[in-house]
Amino acid sequence: MKAHHAPQSAADFLLTVFARRQRPQLHQVAIFEARMASWSTYTPLEICARVLPTSVTSIAAFFCASWLVLRETRWNKTA
Repeated sequence: MKAHHAPQSAADFLLTVFARRQRPQLHQVAIFEARMASWSTYTPLEICARVLPTSVTSIAAFFCASWLVLRETRWNKTA
């Protein structure tokens, strides 16, 4: 199995995305199923202690960033 590394730049990221799209459909399905199986190994305690707080934090950060952008664009229009 090949070792995967994090993309170093936006160009590397795009190359990785395009390379994945060229894989056969069955291979993509197998990768997805393996990832889903790894998620199912979390215990309920780990989900409550790690996964849930991280998800809530990321959703809150998204809404805060959206609110700030909307507030700034509205403020710039009134000035």
